[in-house]
Amino acid sequence: MALTNAERRLVADRFIKVREAKGINQREMADELDISPSYVSEIERAAKEPSKKVLINFQSKFGRSIEWLLLGIDDSESKIEMQGQKNINMEAIIKTQEQKINDLEVVINSQEQKINEMKAIISIKDDKINLQERLIKSQDNELALLSHLTYK
Repeated sequence: MALTNAERRLVADRFIKVREAKGINQREMADELDISPSYVSEIERAAKEPSKKVLINFQSKFGRSIEWLLLGIDDSESKIEMQGQKNINMEAIIKTQEQKINDLEVVINSQEQKINEMKAIISIKDDKINLQERLIKSQDNELALLSHLTYK
């Protein structure tokens, strides 16, 4: 990695901060990271920088990102960036869904128009049937009257 002295000092400060926040000593920290207590001391004195193995173990054991330990980038900043990307993705999904809803509304309106046209056709046919039934009744009445007159 080749950190500068100033960068190693910042890493050391963050390393100590996490250890102290966890309420553990250098030996317990060493056990957690599977390294020697002297290596922990060297990291905390900024004499050495953490190896890749230590960085990975640090992240998994203590829940702080490698970016935070090395660069001081707060984990919440990374989360904010990821959340911003998620928001952009969600906005695209929402726009797509809104377009699908609009398309469905067009289809529904078309189907409703067809239903109304069918209702109008059915209503016309019902009226025609009613007229035919009245005509038949009227003809039946005429036949009954004719037959009554014919038998007299």
